[in-house]
This record gives sequence, structure tokens and C-alpha cells, in this order.
Amino acid sequence: MNKTKIILIYILSLFCSIGFSQWKLVSTYPGRYIGSIASNDSIVYVGDANGLFISHNNGTTWASINGLPKSMSLVQLNDTNAFDIVGGYGYGIYVSGNNGNSWKIPDSNSFARDTLTTCTVANGNTLFVGTSNGLYYSNNLGESWALCQIGNAPYGSVESLAVGDSVVYVSGSLSGGYYIYASYDDGLTWQPIVPIHYFSAIAMTVIDTNIFVASDPYEGVYYSHNNGKSWDTVNNGLPRSNFGNIYINTLIHIGTKLIAGTDSGVYISSNYGKNWNAYNNGFIKPDLQIEALGYNNTTLFAGGDSLYAISLSDVLSINEVAATSGTAKIYPNPSNGCFTISIQSITNKAQVEVYNMLGQSIYRSNLNPINTYINLSGQPAGVYLYRIVSEYGEYIANGKLIIN
Repeated sequence: MNKTKIILIYILSLFCSIGFSQWKLVSTYPGRYIGSIASNDSIVYVGDANGLFISHNNGTTWASINGLPKSMSLVQLNDTNAFDIVGGYGYGIYVSGNNGNSWKIPDSNSFARDTLTTCTVANGNTLFVGTSNGLYYSNNLGESWALCQIGNAPYGSVESLAVGDSVVYVSGSLSGGYYIYASYDDGLTWQPIVPIHYFSAIAMTVIDTNIFVASDPYEGVYYSHNNGKSWDTVNNGLPRSNFGNIYINTLIHIGTKLIAGTDSGVYISSNYGKNWNAYNNGFIKPDLQIEALGYNNTTLFAGGDSLYAISLSDVLSINEVAATSGTAKIYPNPSNGCFTISIQSITNKAQVEVYNMLGQSIYRSNLNPINTYINLSGQPAGVYLYRIVSEYGEYIANGKLIIN
């Protein structure tokens, strides 16, 4: 082995072992016992036991939002920041259209006394709010609301909501049992995709058509690649209690990274939950309980007893060097945006997916048996992440693409 190879192997080993960067305590945050986080650009909302706080500079300074009930702790922002929404136990919702400078109660607040459980945005305009007494939707920025007709018991309690490929998913004690329903028309009609009588979904997220559910009672993560027709557990590497339970409090995805907030810190999967790894460097204690996760285009935030932050680009790069299997060759790399992928022994209907450093999908294509040509010349210069997955979402290879 020559010296060049020895040095390269040493550098790669060091690069993987240091874990890129560490979480940093947001020491300026004035609250504790965080229950929710939402962020867009440099605006960050955090809800905790003392109320709602806002930062306009990505967490450098904070201000308490006055004029809201103390228990208003559920926050939601849409992608364009056209409106912000907060909700709390027994107080309904308040809506802001000016980055939290002023708030109002919608005129038709038909669920004013319901306990709000979760909220999400579908297709940029339709807002869904899950409550202890049904799922409601608004398509006019929260000015008026209507009850979604789900099954035979529309007033059941909603536990989690998720959006994937313009499909809205809801889980809760609906129609006499724990079901997941899907809507393909922004909430006008709903279809049950699976009865899940043995667990409920305390958190849910969707990557393309792959559904991931954090289960209660404490059985970890369930995964379906076929719209709920079958489910498998994907818990390898997740922490277990002395009684064998897996306590997951929140579950999100950024691009194809799954990120779980657990009773033992943050765990990240780069291969659709097949393997999980702890990412807790920098926490005051390694088993810090994480109740909330939120991110913007530069930063990932994690909250429990305190608030922590880490560079989003570091999170998106986790395992990209160590996990590359070597079965795929990408050339030329760097290039002007045109690449050739050469891979052997791929499964039928394997796909290549390309994401920018914000975790946004910018390219997807089926692979040819030998060589596949992809053209990203319309994208800005920079670093991009690629994944090659089977038709069932199973990991084959991943790495980085560089456009000059």
C-alpha cells in the first residue's frame, strides 16, 4: 500500500469518527420543558411550559409572545411564512399573518374548547388541525374551519398528521379503533389504509410513499412501503429501556434522513430506518430526553429540558462517507452537472434520488441495468446528496455529487 492510500484511509477514518459537529446549547433561550418547535428562515418558535417564545435571528435573542394564554404551546409555520398558527390546551387556536407580531382568533373557531394535538400544512394552502374532538381543515389561512368527515366517528381524537406526495395521512382513535386514514383530495374524502388495533401513532412522517409511525405503547418505529398493506418494525439501534420499551416522542424526516427524538437523545437513520445511530455529542447528558424537533434551511433544533441547535448541513452529511457501499460509480465527479452512474447487480425498479443540502428532492429517476445518465446542469453549483434505493425503499448506495 502506498503512502497516498495510507493517508487517505486515515483521513476518512478520522472524518467519520469525529461525528462532524456537536449540538450546542442555545443558552439565550429563556424557557424550559420544551414541547414544540417550528422554524422558517431565521424565525424560530418554541413552546414550553411557560408559554410561547419567538426568535427573529435563528435563536440568538428571544422574546416572549404576549397576549396569548400561557398554555399556547403548539406552533406551525407553512413553507412561505404566509401565516403562523399556535394552539393550546382548551384555548383553540390563534393565527398570525405577520411573523408573530400580532395574533387573532379565527371568526369561525368551532373547536375553541377542544384540546389541540397537532397541525400540518398540505400543498401549501390547506391547513389541518388535529384535536381531541376531530380533524378540522381550513383553506383560507385559518379564517374559517370545517370538520373532516372521517369514517363513522369523525369526532375521534387525532394523534398525528403527516403529508407525503400531496397525500394527507391522519392517525388516531377514529371509527372505533386506531386507524390511519389517507386523503388524496386535500381532506374532502378519506380512505382507511390499515386498521392498527395494536398500536397508535404518536408521531408519523412520510418519505414519498413510505410511511413511518412512532408507536404507542412504546414499540418503536413501524414502516410500510405499500401504503399500509403490511408493516414491519425498523428499530435496529434505537435505545431500549430496562423493560425493553422504545420511547419515541417525536419523529421527522429531512430529505431521506429519519430523525427521532427519544428518551435517550436524538437518533438518526440514513437508510429508511434499517439502522439507527445516536447523535448526542454536545448534550449535557448522553440520555437527554428530547420532546421536540424543528428545522429551517440552516439549523436543526432539539428541545427537552433545554434547547439545542446543530448545523443542518452536518446532519444531512451524517454517514454519507461511511455508508457508501462502493457498489456504485459516479463519474465525472465533480462535473458541470452531467453524471453517469454505473452500478452492478441492482434490483428491479431501483431509483436514484438527488437532494440539495436543504433536504429537498431535486431529481429522481429509474436506473438502467448498466449505466444511467443524469443531467443536473440546471442546478446551482454546490454539493448534493444522492441515494440509490430499491423499489421497496431499501438502501443500495449513497454519496455526494459536486457541481462546479
